[in-house]
Amino acid sequence: MTKLQEARGHQRTDGPLTIKKQRRGLPAALLGTVRYGLSANLSRQTADGQFDCSIDTSDRFANSIIMAKPARPDLIFLSIDDLLADAERLRCGSYEKAGQWDLPMILDHLGKAMEVPSPVQKPVPWPVSVIARAFIRRMTRRGIYPSFKIRAPKAMQPTPNIPLETADAAFRAAAGKMKSFTGPTVEGTPFGPLPREDFVKLHLLHGAHHLSFLRAV
Repeated sequence: MTKLQEARGHQRTDGPLTIKKQRRGLPAALLGTVRYGLSANLSRQTADGQFDCSIDTSDRFANSIIMAKPARPDLIFLSIDDLLADAERLRCGSYEKAGQWDLPMILDHLGKAMEVPSPVQKPVPWPVSVIARAFIRRMTRRGIYPSFKIRAPKAMQPTPNIPLETADAAFRAAAGKMKSFTGPTVEGTPFGPLPREDFVKLHLLHGAHHLSFLRAV
């Protein structure tokens, strides 16, 4: 077995996605350029359709299990409403936490990432933005979120110890704003203008990726 074959045989396959599928269609140099550009800048339902959050969640981590892999690796959202409903189910009860971020941190991060105009002051420079938009289009068409780690820009990183109510309110406001978009293009993203369909699918994939590390119990 060659060193290359040995390396490929040990590629990561855990989690909702696999790195093999991503690298098969994108040259390593191109993928590295996109990664550089991104890292540098980047229940119970009542009759009226609302969730009952009256239960006491103060001890939600008392029996939490810290797992090494995503709790729900096959999680998929087909709509913004699906994303909101899943977050609400987790908010209304206890959950297992597979990663380092709890629900408030995840919601805070997702809300900041969805915000338009983006909180990232410095947009991704050209030509990285062009490559990034092509990468996003390919990703959303295939429905595959990258499994390699991308460090979020500081403006999108979760606020330490943020209250759940604060993070949830900002997350829902950003998701509601995204849901209200009607034009063909979304302006004000870190990558420049994106087709509305790509913008929404990107954040559905992003939301499923992070929320897959939590599981209601």
